[in-house]
Amino acid sequence: MSILVEFLADLTYGILTGGVYALIAVGLSLSFGMMGIVNFAHGSIVMLGMYATYYSFTHLGLHPYLSMALVIPLFFLFGMVLEVGLFRFMYNVPHNNQFLLTCGLMIVLNNLALSAFSANMRTVQVSFLEEGFSLGGIVISYGRFLAFVVGVIFYLLLTLFLRKTIIGKAIRASAQNREGAKLCGINVSTIYTYAFGVGIMFAGVAGLLILPFSGAYPDVGDTFILTAFIIVVLGGMGNISAAFWASLIIGVAEALGATFMSSGVKYLFPFIIFIGVLLFRPTGLFVRKTGNG
Repeated sequence: MSILVEFLADLTYGILTGGVYALIAVGLSLSFGMMGIVNFAHGSIVMLGMYATYYSFTHLGLHPYLSMALVIPLFFLFGMVLEVGLFRFMYNVPHNNQFLLTCGLMIVLNNLALSAFSANMRTVQVSFLEEGFSLGGIVISYGRFLAFVVGVIFYLLLTLFLRKTIIGKAIRASAQNREGAKLCGINVSTIYTYAFGVGIMFAGVAGLLILPFSGAYPDVGDTFILTAFIIVVLGGMGNISAAFWASLIIGVAEALGATFMSSGVKYLFPFIIFIGVLLFRPTGLFVRKTGNG
């Protein structure tokens, strides 16, 4: 394989991976943009999405992508329950209290998963998703390609939802000015519940998309949450569109890092970018005056 083909293969692989990262980061960015809460348990929700997909595959016989019909409503409701039962009480408290709450939730979810599912890695094998096709000498697996396509579709649907629907416009208004939204007659508490449910649903779907090419285990979400935070900071906190594009950048950076250095230090490139952004553009690479995209 020539250097050019190898570079293009890494570029393609990175973009496909970035499409999945986008689902995680967009959900995280949505909750931060709306409520100002950095949810450290977001990666654990991704882990639960992987387990939900695994057990719907092994016990119900559902194809991983068909289990979306189960994962979407389940995680949307779970997100609303979390918002009403926990996060609603943390909006006006110091950030260190929010940090303790979300970290505590992450530990609880990880340990519940350890008790319920054991530390053994769970994987699914779907022959079609493990096969691939060749594009210009680059072999692309159907699993990663479909995961990217579904991730982009979800991002576009969220963008349309936020811009074209009444609830979406209410979400954007509440994110930009909570008190102003109240004066306009928007039930901000209800809107927060819906928005948080959507963010958690995105994390669950991300877990579904990741499972066919990555095993599920109780701590798997810790890696994703770290990457998601880098993406959110890179794009600009609370900026959904920027989070999507930053996800692609981080996906490509990881892929290039794995090739030109080693797979063991592939996360070094994203951290170098992350540190550079903090030093020279701390508000993010894609800062927009209007806040949410």
